[in-house]
Amino acid sequence: MKRYRMQIINAGVLLAFIITNPSVSAFKAHQGASSYDGLKRKYNFFLCSIYTHTETWADGSEHDKGTYLGILGNFFEID
Repeated sequence: MKRYRMQIINAGVLLAFIITNPSVSAFKAHQGASSYDGLKRKYNFFLCSIYTHTETWADGSEHDKGTYLGILGNFFEID
């Protein structure tokens, strides 16, 4: 019985991580951006995601504005 209970708890925690993995639209709102230009989900691990924000300058070159970890509905800058 104890083993079954632990499996249910682990499944619940795993499900919470999956459900609260933030979307690109949530990342857009977090950045305060008006469009999706330069916002990208680089990796999706289903439990968490890695997002990048780049900016295109007038000369056409792209410059990194940051890399973020999205987990449990929040974003944390990792770069």
